Amino acid sequence: MERGHDLVIQSADEGFAVVHALIDRAADEAAIFYISAGPLEELLARHGPQVIDRLLEIGGKDPKMRLALARGVWGRNRIGSDVQEKLSSFANTPAD
Repeated sequence: MERGHDLVIQSADEGFAVVHALIDRAADEAAIFYISAGPLEELLARHGPQVIDRLLEIGGKDPKMRLALARGVWGRNRIGSDVQEKLSSFANTPAD
């Protein structure tokens, strides 16, 4: 997981790929929340403007990503206000 953490810190694109893969492979809600509170929050804090639209697009189709974005991200004090607004709007929009 340390290599994945390094990728999340260093690169928006590679960090996005790591987080997406982790959430896709998460076995249950507990795993999704663990990923959300760690790598996903770090990705949003460091590269939020570059990745938020891609994450929300996936979250609109994928229940795991939706859960991660809508209920799993808590460390919003580290995330830029523009990204926070998009997360809040997404969380308050009913799933398709």
